[in-house]
Amino acid sequence: MIKLSKPISHLMFALISLMSVTAFGGALSQQISGFETIEDFQPILSDMADKRLVLLGESTHGTAEFYEKRAAITQSLIEDHGFDFVAVEGDWASIVQLNLYVKHDADGPQTLEAAMNHLQRWPQWMWRNAETQALIRWLRDYNRDLPAAERVGIYGIDVYADELAAQDVVAYFEAFSPREAVEVAALYQCKYQHDSINDYLESVWQSRQHCGDEIDQVLNMIQQREGFDPDNWQDFRAEQAALVVKHAEWHYRGELEGGALSWNRRANHFYVTTQRLMDFYGENSRGIVWAHNTHIGDARATEMARHGLINIGQLAREQLGKDASYALGMGTYQGEVLAALSWEAEMQVMNIPMPRTDSWEAMLNNFELPQLWVRFDEKLAANLQNPMPHRGIGVTYDPSDESRNYDMTVLPARYDGFVFFRDTRPLTFLE
Repeated sequence: MIKLSKPISHLMFALISLMSVTAFGGALSQQISGFETIEDFQPILSDMADKRLVLLGESTHGTAEFYEKRAAITQSLIEDHGFDFVAVEGDWASIVQLNLYVKHDADGPQTLEAAMNHLQRWPQWMWRNAETQALIRWLRDYNRDLPAAERVGIYGIDVYADELAAQDVVAYFEAFSPREAVEVAALYQCKYQHDSINDYLESVWQSRQHCGDEIDQVLNMIQQREGFDPDNWQDFRAEQAALVVKHAEWHYRGELEGGALSWNRRANHFYVTTQRLMDFYGENSRGIVWAHNTHIGDARATEMARHGLINIGQLAREQLGKDASYALGMGTYQGEVLAALSWEAEMQVMNIPMPRTDSWEAMLNNFELPQLWVRFDEKLAANLQNPMPHRGIGVTYDPSDESRNYDMTVLPARYDGFVFFRDTRPLTFLE
């Protein structure tokens, strides 16, 4: 674990930033490059080529350049290196409809518009945007002439929209046992009789009883069904949907217990889902994860570790080995972003101000390149062990108060590489 030193003044960090550029300029010049097209990314793509899991980050959930660059990298990894699937920080039940579409599945949406219309949960802009739509169109075109078993898929790895996942489980049982479908619906009603998550948690708090046992019973019914085959898509899909319901309830209930539990249960679901996808695609299969930097960059290189928080980036390195995974963070200096002032509030185009002068973003901007990438080899990592503030913007954001938007980070320990844009623009939301 990286031991983070105590914070020091902004002025001192600004000096460290400038000194780092000067003192380590020779080493950095070997590992930093400006870019214009994906062809300029060949050194990083070569680093990724033999990994089991490539994790592509973003410092906001509403920046066009992050989606566009991740799409270009994803397409290259699929076309040139045979990667099998894309797993995104999105809802299983909604994204699975995109998966059916890109795989030309007769049971799924038959038009791009119909597929994108499944993306309805707030924050809609996170996946209901022109940049994601372009990737979905490309995946469908890429799969068009491939045998069904070789088509690349896209999946959601989050715990949200669990009620939609529960509906998918009921539909699964209705196909072969209407009686069991009624039983499953009744078991799930334990949780979904409540109008909201807050109502459910209030009931759990007051009664000291939860619905975990009923939800587990549904999962057991799937796994113990005669003829159940985890390598069969319909069975795998139903089992995963049941796991979403299970882990969502577990995640929400963690809020009552406090500490790191709620966050860590969600993070664990990210990794478990990704591992299940690798198992489903078979031995030596490989995947690409799209998620926020907070998820894909190793938590042990940040203040998260001090609070007992984990993430998929840490778990991938621990479970697969650092040599089998690659984490690429992305950040910006300034620009505009889609976000909201509070949870479930209206989407806005917001200004991203210049970062703190003591931050990694300010340091990278000193290279005076409009966009650049950096590879963190061992020599460079050894020379850049000072923790510095690193900006992250979520779906909620207040540009007038960024005090909570920075996390002390040892950047070369958090990521294997980093992509930096000086100026960025917002995603193009699809009405």
